[in-house]
Amino acid sequence: MTNPVPADVVSRLKAVLGEGGWSEDPARLEPKLIEWRGRWRGQTPLLVLPRTTHEVAAVVGICAADGVAITPQGGNTGLVAGQIPQGEILLSTEKLRAVRDVDGLDDAMVLEAGVTLAQAHEEAAK
Repeated sequence: MTNPVPADVVSRLKAVLGEGGWSEDPARLEPKLIEWRGRWRGQTPLLVLPRTTHEVAAVVGICAADGVAITPQGGNTGLVAGQIPQGEILLSTEKLRAVRDVDGLDDAMVLEAGVTLAQAHEEAAK
């Protein structure tokens, strides 16, 4: 368990992310606080849902300035509970879904962290 997140940090994060960029709704948080096999359970004062890398940088900047820990979470498929917060800010990558580049010549793609494998396959097929 980490130190409690100060209320002013939570307020600043909410302000920088705006509507739809964060959640405290227990129903929204529940699946993100349990490891997919049910072995570990966590807690967080705030789920942040940045939509751009600029918002990610703003979240990291606010948290770093106040010494607040962040747990990043992608698909919540980890096997060692590293994706389960223990009081930290939970940063979900689910809204970072931009396909930045697809290069058929080099068989390379640049995708943001929230792009699913299925989406990547669709883009590659195009």
